[in-house]
Amino acid sequence: LNRNIMSNGRPICVKLHDFYHNQAEEFRTARGIKELVKVHGVGRSLATKWFREYNICTVEQAQLLIARGRRLVQSGYTNNTNNDTKSSTSSSSSFSSSTSSSSLTSNSNSKAVSNSKAVTFYTKLKEDTRIILEHFEDVQAPMQRIEKEYFLDEVLAPIFNHLQLKFQLVGGMRRVKEKATSTHHDIDVLVTLSDDAANVTGRPLFKPQDYLDLILPALKQGEHIIKELRGGISVLMGGSGNKLEQKKHVTSLLLCKNKDGKARRVDIFICPPEHWCFALLGWSGSTEMEKSWKHYTKHFYQGRPGQVDEYDRVMKYDQNRCRWYLSNSRLAFVHKMNNEQVLDKDVKWEREEGALKTERDIFRDLGLPWLETWQRCA
Repeated sequence: LNRNIMSNGRPICVKLHDFYHNQAEEFRTARGIKELVKVHGVGRSLATKWFREYNICTVEQAQLLIARGRRLVQSGYTNNTNNDTKSSTSSSSSFSSSTSSSSLTSNSNSKAVSNSKAVTFYTKLKEDTRIILEHFEDVQAPMQRIEKEYFLDEVLAPIFNHLQLKFQLVGGMRRVKEKATSTHHDIDVLVTLSDDAANVTGRPLFKPQDYLDLILPALKQGEHIIKELRGGISVLMGGSGNKLEQKKHVTSLLLCKNKDGKARRVDIFICPPEHWCFALLGWSGSTEMEKSWKHYTKHFYQGRPGQVDEYDRVMKYDQNRCRWYLSNSRLAFVHKMNNEQVLDKDVKWEREEGALKTERDIFRDLGLPWLETWQRCA
């Protein structure tokens, strides 16, 4: 029947086959790019560029092209070499022959990539991204409880205790309900000065960067770090700008070895002790939950009942510059424009330091019901 039902000179079954084949290819490409975005340092724009310039739409293809580019560089190949063959049989086979029939990297959806492009891709790739791609399967595997305990109890705790620091697991791992399974593949740890050390009269100022400079060498001495990755607050948010050193939050994104030598992600955040409860709240809610708290604080919160400014005015969002502001360091009524950093000089009213000591205190001050950590996954 299909042979006899024609459309524009072609059987309908052939046209349907072509249509669904193209739809499947587009779906596989989109799924592959979504996978690439998981790689540290690879955003959607870069993943799309890789697809357009190198026909890369999966992590496996990127890994194969890296391996090929490395072999060419090690063999002395340069982009000036005359024997570059754009559709070289050996190059094509090295790119796709090692993939399985079920892989997304079959020859049917991969164009041959020239030697020069392979070398260009390898040499221009950021070191952090290349290392993450090399360890991608280990990094993306769900972290087991025994691994988490190893990093927290055996690797980090001795260093933190020696430096008189306290720490708390935050991020997605903290939102996992007790005894529930987790699919998170990294751990985030918030660190600050211990309560006993913070209460010492006349103690030196606690500067987070100084302590990070002590933690990293200790981890390197124990041969726990594979690579310190770029990113975090210093890159994504331009640092803490004009804030005083003792009020800055610092971050270190690490690729570490577990007890079996496999690569795992460990991120360390250090904040001043007076910011502890705010940072703990900020790093423990999902992205959407944190946005909702900040939106509520800006648009609906008006301070505690009966609270007014120095002119006996109710403090509320005035659609101009004055607004309530919740961050990883404070809850305050401030003078702020969009994308501006809030400094002490911008604060119009704020509770005395130490008035809010826990996450419960912050929820209570905002007039919001208490949420357990596992309930903060909006």
